[in-house]
Amino acid sequence: MFKKRKKNNPEVGNVYLIPLADESWTLGQICHMKETEGYFSLTVAFFNIHYPTKEQLIQEIVHFEFNDPIFVFSVAGNPFRNNGWIFEKSHTFNYKNVNIEEHITGSWGWYNKCERDINWILEMYFGVYPWDGFGDPFYIDKLLLPNQKKPPFAKMKNMFSNDDLEKLNLL
Repeated sequence: MFKKRKKNNPEVGNVYLIPLADESWTLGQICHMKETEGYFSLTVAFFNIHYPTKEQLIQEIVHFEFNDPIFVFSVAGNPFRNNGWIFEKSHTFNYKNVNIEEHITGSWGWYNKCERDINWILEMYFGVYPWDGFGDPFYIDKLLLPNQKKPPFAKMKNMFSNDDLEKLNLL
């Protein structure tokens, strides 16, 4: 939830570039938004698109079809201020693997009744953070949308060096 400001005017269909901890980039698209008492709740679809630089992602986004998200979450906090999301464009969508409205519930309009801190989840998916980095080694598997599975580039803890695990506070 966050308070709307003039600088960030989110709308359904908006596509945002999202930086990850290793300075690589992915994207998300607002697929549902609800305003309650001056605060906004955003539900965002995330896709299997990932590039080492923002410039590469911007070049490739013109060829991307927004129809098969890997995750959909209501986002905790203000992603523009806290996570550095950058507006890229607005784009229509018709997701093939999920009906967003079926999962929106409650007065805040959250997807599956909760908000999530999505950066960890995206970083696990794209191999920046270990797939099994949380207590439950199947945590991320359970969050994937139907017909989505762990990608070949995801990394388990045993694929990280001890130095890398220490930097991630996992040792």
